[in-house]
Amino acid sequence: MLVILQRYERFVSRSTPNITIINKYLSDEEYDSILKSTKYMLLPYNEKYSAASSGVIFDILFNGRPLITRDFLNFHFVKEYGVGTLYTESIAELDYDTLLDDENVAATCKKIDAFLEDNYQSGLRLRNYIMGE
Repeated sequence: MLVILQRYERFVSRSTPNITIINKYLSDEEYDSILKSTKYMLLPYNEKYSAASSGVIFDILFNGRPLITRDFLNFHFVKEYGVGTLYTESIAELDYDTLLDDENVAATCKKIDAFLEDNYQSGLRLRNYIMGE
């Protein structure tokens, strides 16, 4: 537990006006409000998640927001569909001027809409196949 606390304190010490750290339980309403109000959502997963999935990623996408996360094989759809940005080792690799540009964010949000529509249609086709329709 001490290691987790130390990591949290180190993270908080690096905060900037552009990053808000919320260390508390969020109600569903607070969670949804935060997702909808962000320009990007940063998910700094470590190697433990390199072969796992993340429901939070889909929460972010279903709320139409771009994401930033590690370049793990299971997250390659982020790059493939252009619904966010992947980094290899550190967020210091990112070009913040391009990333935070309003036109870039808007273009990424349009790609999220297309991704969601495409996957919705795929789900309908699968449902219809299963139902024999």
